[in-house]
Amino acid sequence: MSALGFDSPVNTDQRSDRGYDFKPHESKYPNEVFGPFVKTALQRVASGWRVSYHALANDLEGVNFSSIRSGTLDERDRWSSDQQWFIDILLKRVRAEWMLMSLLATVVAAEPFDPRPCRVLVASLADVRVSAQRRPTAMA
Repeated sequence: MSALGFDSPVNTDQRSDRGYDFKPHESKYPNEVFGPFVKTALQRVASGWRVSYHALANDLEGVNFSSIRSGTLDERDRWSSDQQWFIDILLKRVRAEWMLMSLLATVVAAEPFDPRPCRVLVASLADVRVSAQRRPTAMA
């Protein structure tokens, strides 16, 4: 006996003692509009994520080589610029803060500072200033 008070094999039309009858679920899904619905949904997702539809859905229907190549190159350029933006905005700042905290906590040891290259740079800048001051002026 089941919870309804009767044993019923699958797909049989028996009535229970309490006046209930069994109505099987007849699914008509997926129907003929399911494919276009999924395609439209994936196109919208691809548009929102700023990726090409054919790459997201792996759907090459109606796509020729030149259009897919052009779209792929544009997409690669965009990903490259997005990665550079991410590096500039976040990673450089995080690295700078991490390096500062690591040096302060002595987790990372700084290399000994060699002032000689700085002296050479300062001396060359001084030479440029001196030579600029010695430049003859045009006589009037």
